[in-house]
Amino acid sequence: MNYNEQAKQLADAKAEYAWLAAAPAHVLQQALMDLDRACREHGAFRVKWRSARGWSPSFRFPAGNKITVEQLGRRWGRVKLPKLGWVRFRWSRAPGGTIRSATISRDGRQWYVSFL
Repeated sequence: MNYNEQAKQLADAKAEYAWLAAAPAHVLQQALMDLDRACREHGAFRVKWRSARGWSPSFRFPAGNKITVEQLGRRWGRVKLPKLGWVRFRWSRAPGGTIRSATISRDGRQWYVSFL
């Protein structure tokens, strides 16, 4: 099983399940690429799967050219993410340079965005 086979299966699954089609395609493809890389580096049966208890969900938007960041005020900004739209966040510091990707992660009850 490699990325190409899984990408074909993902296309079939998106046609069958509406909730999967609603998710951004870039995020799903990036998750498959990460899984393929982990299986190639460690072997399919030696990949360390996270437990549900100690796992905090996160997902990455790899298309930096489709991400728009605006500062709304001194403390707040907003980012436009594909299929999610505008998401408001607390502005801690200005992103320097060009944005290559954005990672959304959760810690406890709070969601965080970080830019690369």
